[in-house]
Amino acid sequence: MNRQELLDLLDQGRDTERLDLTGADLADLDLSGRDLGAATLRGASLAGASLRQSRLAGADLAQARLDGADLAGADLSGVSLDGADLRGADLSGARLAMARLPGARLGGARLSGADLRGADLSGADLSGAVLSGADLRQATLRGAVLSRADCSGAEMEGLSLAGQRFAGCSFAKTFLDKADLSQARFEGCNLFMAYLDGALCREAVFEGCDLTQASLAGADLSGASLLGAKARCAHFDGGQAPGATLHGDFAMASFERAGLAGADLDGALLPNAILTGASLPGARLAGADLSRADLSHADLTRADLSGANLTLANLHRTVLQDAVLDGAATEGARPTDPALAAAEDWTPPPA
Repeated sequence: MNRQELLDLLDQGRDTERLDLTGADLADLDLSGRDLGAATLRGASLAGASLRQSRLAGADLAQARLDGADLAGADLSGVSLDGADLRGADLSGARLAMARLPGARLGGARLSGADLRGADLSGADLSGAVLSGADLRQATLRGAVLSRADCSGAEMEGLSLAGQRFAGCSFAKTFLDKADLSQARFEGCNLFMAYLDGALCREAVFEGCDLTQASLAGADLSGASLLGAKARCAHFDGGQAPGATLHGDFAMASFERAGLAGADLDGALLPNAILTGASLPGARLAGADLSRADLSHADLTRADLSGANLTLANLHRTVLQDAVLDGAATEGARPTDPALAAAEDWTPPPA
């Protein structure tokens, strides 16, 4: 079937379910708004073709060439794109729910606002792809390459990204709540105002990342490494980070009721940080800047605070048993307020 015959068939509104275009050359063809649902296009060349707003639901596009194609707003629900070449393609706003894209090449592709719920992207190359605002819930990204990808504002809640490597990616305002990021590596990534509440980040690495105003409330950061991280005004409330390495800028960050037993915060910048009720037994805070920090009700038993700056810090009911304070600056630090302590302990008399 030649190009004109295909266009004539589509103009007639014929059923394309049994249409076999395996290996067909349809490069640069204008198929905008056409219905190719369930068609077989395995290995076909659609490079540079216009498929804007077209319907390809259930089609077989495995190994097809779609590099530079315009698929904006297209319906690709449930399609097979195994090993397909989609480099530089425009898939913004496309519907790819439950689509199969294992091993697909999507480098530089535009997928902003795309619906990728339940899509299989295992082993796909998404280097430099734009996924801003895309819905990736329940998608599979095992072994996918996302270096320099823009995932800002994407919905990635609950995804399993354990052991993945992300270099130079943007996750600004991305929803990663309850995602599994165990042993994942984030190198130089932008996580400004990202949502990681309840995320599993055990032994994850956030090296040189911007976590400014990010929310990691209730996250598990056991053994995680935040070397050179910028996490000003970030929220770690109720999270668990035993044995974690937190070397970076945590000014005005909140660690209320966080578990930081044995954590390494040597030299960390924590001015005006909130550590109310935090658990830091055996933590290392040598040379840390805790000026004006709120450490009320925090447990710093056996913590190393040698050379730390505790100027004007709130130490109300702070537990400092066996803590090392050699060379620590404590000018203006506020000790336990007896009247406040009595009020906190007050209980109404029995009726």
